[in-house]
Amino acid sequence: MNAGQRTAEDLLIYLRMLAGNALPSQFFDVRCVTPAGGMRQWFVSVLAIHETARLITRLARRTDVYVGVALRDGRGHGGKSAISGSHLLYIECDDPDAGERLRGFACSPSMIVASGSPGHLHIYWCLRERASSAQVESANRRLALALRGDLASADIARLLRPPASVNHKHIPPVAVRLLAHNPHVHYALAELTGGL
Repeated sequence: MNAGQRTAEDLLIYLRMLAGNALPSQFFDVRCVTPAGGMRQWFVSVLAIHETARLITRLARRTDVYVGVALRDGRGHGGKSAISGSHLLYIECDDPDAGERLRGFACSPSMIVASGSPGHLHIYWCLRERASSAQVESANRRLALALRGDLASADIARLLRPPASVNHKHIPPVAVRLLAHNPHVHYALAELTGGL
């Protein structure tokens, strides 16, 4: 498998992890930075993973791309009121020592993404059962405190960079990469937050 095929496969792995056991009526929230500095937004059916991957790949050639970690329940908007919960917990760690702290953490992540800045990680844990938005935000905050992550990344409507996109804040731009993925790692909410 060449590098381009690996990158494309990593993006599909990522989107499938976000989709989880989605309802057919849910949507990916894909956004990109416009030349004027604003954001453009697309809602793509969770059933259209390959279409979503093609959109991200096309946009990433020229600008920063983000995906809502929690699926949206409708296509009207991508804010908190469009989200009823998630099967994922997630944090951003922008500290170069994040990887070392993560190695000492009792619950290994289901997925780790390098966001394109040195030492910056997006860390995901897959839940066995879907949690409410309030539960996700509370658990994300506790994980961020335990791992010295960014507390602002705890919100349910969080947008993060997907693998196969590019971080255009750097010159030259830096690829966003899937570092680790274990589809068999799932937790009960209490397992992840009980000791925090």
